Amino acid sequence: MRSIKQTHEQYLQSLDSHLAPHTDILLFLQQRATWLDEILQLSWQRVGLAGESLTLIALGGYGLGRIFPGSDADILLLSPTPLSEPLEQKISLFISTIWDCGIKVGSSVRTLNDCLTDAKTDLNFYTNLLTHRFICGSNHLYQSFTPSLTSLYHFDHFLTAKIQERQARYQRFDNTEYGLEPNIKESPGGLRDIDFITWIALKKYQQADWQLLLTHDDINQMEYRRLTQASRLLWKIRYYLHLYCERKSERLYFEYQAKLADAFGCIGDNLNNKISHFMQQYYQTVSEIREITDILCQYLTEKSNHLHSLPKVTLTPYCHLIQKTLDISDSHFLQQHPAHLLHLFVLFADNDDILFFSANSLRFIREFSQSLPREKLYTPQGRRYFIEIISRYRGVFKALSLMHRLGLLSLYLPEMTPLTGQMQYDLYHLYTVDAHTLFVLRNCECLFEKMAYTTLRWSFRQKKLSLLLAFYF
Repeated sequence: MRSIKQTHEQYLQSLDSHLAPHTDILLFLQQRATWLDEILQLSWQRVGLAGESLTLIALGGYGLGRIFPGSDADILLLSPTPLSEPLEQKISLFISTIWDCGIKVGSSVRTLNDCLTDAKTDLNFYTNLLTHRFICGSNHLYQSFTPSLTSLYHFDHFLTAKIQERQARYQRFDNTEYGLEPNIKESPGGLRDIDFITWIALKKYQQADWQLLLTHDDINQMEYRRLTQASRLLWKIRYYLHLYCERKSERLYFEYQAKLADAFGCIGDNLNNKISHFMQQYYQTVSEIREITDILCQYLTEKSNHLHSLPKVTLTPYCHLIQKTLDISDSHFLQQHPAHLLHLFVLFADNDDILFFSANSLRFIREFSQSLPREKLYTPQGRRYFIEIISRYRGVFKALSLMHRLGLLSLYLPEMTPLTGQMQYDLYHLYTVDAHTLFVLRNCECLFEKMAYTTLRWSFRQKKLSLLLAFYF
């Protein structure tokens, strides 16, 4: 085993020595997984498991054919029946052999019935099983394992649970991706959102292939291309981060941001500018992943609930309300009169019954605003709508934060552009300048809400617009 461990370490060192800013990181992840497959297969044979009715299955990221330098490899040893004592000893020897080779694994031993029983009561375990991949052992047992998973959980149930799980995860990070030292895995728009999209493809189409989401119109061509590019960048950041930390780490601490800025060839007059350049790439990437995932969640939810067959309430000639969802009914009108885009957010801020924008509406606003000249939005009518938004007694943060995510806020207020993803190097701030600015507006809004029934109510309401503008600028 010592020779295998030495060969293993030399191979990984040789592989990582070829890492460069412009290399395709997916190839490195796949080569690590393939190399690990070979070691596990060799160890399987050496301890005498090749003739047993067992199957070795890769799960999680390893099951998807990707291994990061600091990550554990999740494996499942599947048995048709409870283990005999001699077989338990062989399995114990197999696991210890792997660890002796310097490989960190997360292993479990279960019968097929155990897997199905546990999967019925534990959705996270079931989700992990969806990422299965055959390594070695009994192929017959593996073939009986695969279809058994398909019948568990209706897709709509799975989708609802995963969306709720995603929302809870977002709340742990104050619903923003703009932390100064972000968790690249769990933060909004991070690697867990990429996993979410993969799980949806696996559950719906039985393949971890985003191309199937594109083929079935769950995402469009632009979203598919951006998702592919963004995932590569996040994977590369995580790969470098694990190498620098020499362990599994998901936090982009300041000390590693400087090293990553150098690795990615970021330029700047000083170290802080180089780091800011790198982090703005990161924030743009996770923001895109978050928006694509938001749109996918909304689209699949609408499809599951048959939203567009439900009764509609007309709000304006160009939009209507369908079960708490604002839907654009005449995008051609908005293309001809772009300032009315801001009216949608007046309605959003002012109406507690509007909780969402439809997937098609989000797509339209996001893509249309990218090619829209500012002067088309910054008209007398547009300015009146914007003043209406920030003059609202409540709903200001709700409207402006969505405008910010869709790129509409920085289009209307160019001053927002340099603030987006702008780092702050002190011991006080936790988020970037743009996120802190919006949080100030949120806190200000809460202050007005608490004063609604005090003697200060009317004097504060009269000065609210001035206060909000002062906080914003």
